[in-house]
Amino acid sequence: MATFVPMRKGQDVVTANISIKGIVFWHLLYVADDGELKKNGTSAAVTPFPLGVPEKLDMDMNTWHIAVMNPTRATVNYSVSITWEEGVDTIAKWPEDGPNEGSLKSGENIVFNSSALLAILPEKTRAGNAARSRVPR
Repeated sequence: MATFVPMRKGQDVVTANISIKGIVFWHLLYVADDGELKKNGTSAAVTPFPLGVPEKLDMDMNTWHIAVMNPTRATVNYSVSITWEEGVDTIAKWPEDGPNEGSLKSGENIVFNSSALLAILPEKTRAGNAARSRVPR
């Protein structure tokens, strides 16, 4: 199932921030503007993919393919996640319940394939959602 990325109308750029952590080799293909990266080793840094303004992204489907490999002789941990931001606001996360985390034994690999639908929410829908989120439960 695709991750829903709700945007608001405006000129704030939407960015997909991809985080891949662990002592691993990785390869990323983020298919929106054919962003492709490869990296050896580890990095706690986030890789940003600026996607554009909401009006140009409305009803766009993004997909990604992330391969994580362990070339070492020991078991290593990894963490993979994507956070979409519109300006300074976080508007969606994949996966929703936190990063994909786990361990890879020597020579193992894992691949994550998924997608997201980017869409502008009407003002009334956003206002209703905001009001509901403030109601005590």
